Amino acid sequence: MKIPLLVRIALVLLTCSFTGAVGHGDEVKAGELATSPAGFSLKAKVDGKEWVATRMMSPLDTGRILGLKGEESISLPFHRSHLVAGKTIKLSEDRAADLMLNDDVGIWGGRSGEITYTKVDAAAAEGTFSFVATARDTNKTVKVTEGTFRVLLTRQ
Repeated sequence: MKIPLLVRIALVLLTCSFTGAVGHGDEVKAGELATSPAGFSLKAKVDGKEWVATRMMSPLDTGRILGLKGEESISLPFHRSHLVAGKTIKLSEDRAADLMLNDDVGIWGGRSGEITYTKVDAAAAEGTFSFVATARDTNKTVKVTEGTFRVLLTRQ
């Protein structure tokens, strides 16, 4: 089923506002989990600058791999059928990454790129990602490279 970009963005924003995920600082709010080397983590380079999530939300609750840093976020598609070590998921119009930045655009859609699961076991999944994000009604792009994530697959 094809879900329009604006509907996906609205769902992410609603999820964030109901859980308190979009805040002014990096304090952990209801529904969020602090990042740690042995727990949840997500980092990448956004146009060459290091971006590290300070808190995340469980993909079991959101259906997304969602990393948060202040008011910014990187959100990747997640589905249990993807959880196979070595499996690569190509991003597309129907399976896009979302990038929210504190810039003049704000909301970017990553429809070109990929996610690769590098390690999967009963407790956690790890992987890499990269994508090129675009903004509606503009020809601007943002490159997200060297992305890595770790999510726990059990309820916290």
